[in-house]
Parts: sequence; structure tokens; C-alpha cells
Amino acid sequence: MWHRLVSVGLLLVALAIVAGSVAAPGVSAEAGTATPTAGFIGLPEGISAWRVSEFTQAPSLYRFQFEPGARLPGYADETLILAYVERGTVTLRSDGFLSISQLESSDPPRITDPGAETVVAEGEYFVIPWRTPTEIWNHSQEIAWIQFAMMN
Repeated sequence: MWHRLVSVGLLLVALAIVAGSVAAPGVSAEAGTATPTAGFIGLPEGISAWRVSEFTQAPSLYRFQFEPGARLPGYADETLILAYVERGTVTLRSDGFLSISQLESSDPPRITDPGAETVVAEGEYFVIPWRTPTEIWNHSQEIAWIQFAMMN
């Protein structure tokens, strides 16, 4: 099961990177250069989001900017999420097990315990299984950027 999840995760990271590299000119990882998408009303203070691309079928790709101290609460919905930390670091706390891997590494993924706080750094990605509330926050003093591939 974990092997299949990691394989799907690797495929989604590759899709996210390709889609991110051909993103629209108005979407940039530089602070303040893009305009948040109106569909993201209700995000917590300090978090902005942009749609990178939308496919006719899953996944949809998004880029989130987390200001220092910003927190995204966990949700128990029907979405499988593959997230890539593009810049900075974030801390995760999940109700379930998470798989965390380095993008260009053949090392096996780190598997977190439910309820544990785990730091995920630039160049790492993680998989949030559906119905697994996972809180994400930027504990650092620098802006963090995360790309999300979401499938529901």
C-alpha cells in the first residue's frame, strides 16, 4: 500500500514540477508578484494561494504562500494531497501517518507518527491521505512556498 502511495506521489510531484515550470507569466514564487485567485476567499491570515493549472480531471495544482507564523488548519475531506515545499520550511501535525521524501533522492520516505510535529524543508514533498486532517504552519521567519496537487 505504501509503495503504491509513494509511486503515485512521485508521479504527482513530477506533474507539479512540470506544471509549475510552465506556469502562467503572472504566477511567480517571488513575494508580491502575483495576484491571489479570488476562489481562495477564507484562507487564514498570512496565507495566499494561486491556481497553477487546472486539468479536466484530477489533479488540480496550486501554489500557496505562507507568511511567517501562518497556519493552515487540517480538514477531514475526500482529497488526496501531494505537497512539494518549493521554498522555506513548514511544520506538519497530522491525525494520521504521513510520507515525506526528498525530491531527488532514492532514500526511503520518512513516515511520521499520528500527532507528531514534523519539519519539512525545501526540496521535500509529503503525501496527505484523504480524510487525514493535517495542520501546516510556517514556523520560520521567512516566507514558505508550497505547491499542492489535489485530487478528490
